Amino acid sequence: MSGSIYKTPAGRELVLAFYDRWLALIDFEAESVYVETSVGETHLLVAGPVDGPPLMIVHGISGNAMQMAGMLAGLTRSHRCFFVDVPGEPNRSAETYMDRDDTSFAEWMVEVLDGLGLDRVGMMGASFGAFIILKTASYAPDRISRALLLTPGGLVGSSFGNRMKLTFYGYWMGVTGSAAAVRGMVDLLAATRTELGAHWYEHMELVSTHVHTRYAALPIFDADAFADFQAPTMVIAGAEDILFPVGPLEEKIRQVVNNLHDFVIIEGGGHIIASAAGVYQVHIAVGDFLSATAPG
Repeated sequence: MSGSIYKTPAGRELVLAFYDRWLALIDFEAESVYVETSVGETHLLVAGPVDGPPLMIVHGISGNAMQMAGMLAGLTRSHRCFFVDVPGEPNRSAETYMDRDDTSFAEWMVEVLDGLGLDRVGMMGASFGAFIILKTASYAPDRISRALLLTPGGLVGSSFGNRMKLTFYGYWMGVTGSAAAVRGMVDLLAATRTELGAHWYEHMELVSTHVHTRYAALPIFDADAFADFQAPTMVIAGAEDILFPVGPLEEKIRQVVNNLHDFVIIEGGGHIIASAAGVYQVHIAVGDFLSATAPG
């Protein structure tokens, strides 16, 4: 399959069939919406009251809207949530890769907002998803009313030793796609044996077996990248994050973000916040931030 993110057409069908099975498990009503952009169709799951404050929610690398919808279902009670499938990842959007070094992701996000008829929205993203939000904050700062960044990428890098650990597990996953390799990678990122549901591991096994995944380090933003970005911002970080160490991350975010509402550290949390206690803390922090920065 030339130009595809998938290794084979059969692999593509397996990944997308699993997406649909996962979608059937969500416990709230969601509408599938497609927006045409310059990189192809973008798929979103839209849920929540029509008159609720809009919130664009962006997943991480090798992810999909389902992962975020599963974690953040409670937000659909009070917000109009737009769980987006990022193009170039194993989901229902176009398979087009975008350049991480230029403004492609930000331009795409603006096209999605325009296609949905949204002017200024809250945005929430995890890891690579937070990187996309930061790209948008740099390129089109007035389109974001508030930003919630969970273990954000693009601000600091990891140590050489940790990069080697991640490379080992990434190679093991890519070659074998085994459950043991996936479990090893997830536990490394989560800094503990995790409490994620079985569907998370099945998704990662399918992705490692059937998808050409880009694991290259994200480019680091310049110190003045967010000079014009004034929206209230909260960062949630894992104290044991192997990818983006919490100390350097907090130092950098306080240097570059103009309106930092809070920097929340989840003790015991890794790059993935996987424990029940950690997820609960995330939900409390998110709820407090959204209440404190509610429009009007």
